[in-house]
Amino acid sequence: MRKPKRELDSFLIVLSEDAARDLDDAWDYLAREESVNAADTVLREIAKTYKLLNTWPLLGRKRDNVSPGARSLVVNPYVVFYRITEDTVRIIRILHQSRDTDLVF
Repeated sequence: MRKPKRELDSFLIVLSEDAARDLDDAWDYLAREESVNAADTVLREIAKTYKLLNTWPLLGRKRDNVSPGARSLVVNPYVVFYRITEDTVRIIRILHQSRDTDLVF
């Protein structure tokens, strides 16, 4: 049996199709309603989260109430939902914090 990775090991970050679509939708909305600069800034902040999760995947809080095995981190005003496997952090959704997660998951 393979030993699971521990904090400070490097994890592969994988973006699901839903999460990629969420990012596109967020950028489109922010660029239209605020500015391209604001949209770029929010996406850069979300990308910083990937770097954190690469090293500290347990950083986010457990969200089994949303989906079994899910964890989340807030990147105001968005929430990054993800799951951890042996050596991968899979980003499953990136949702505005006002979204009803019961309708999404």
